[in-house]
Amino acid sequence: MPGSEKHKKTAIWAITPKAVKLADKLADRLPLADIFLSESLKKSLPQLFHKYQSHIFIMSTGIV
Repeated sequence: MPGSEKHKKTAIWAITPKAVKLADKLADRLPLADIFLSESLKKSLPQLFHKYQSHIFIMSTGIV
């Protein structure tokens, strides 16, 4: 992945099947978006956080 491209990427995080459906719709409209289905943000997020310029979380506010 070229360095300039990583700064334009968006990570979309979802933890339920319903949230994944919404994430798919968003990803269709956002260039360079990746979807992550994660039951444990504590494990996944630190590894990937700095690889994306922006993050969208589709889950209860208290989780994030």
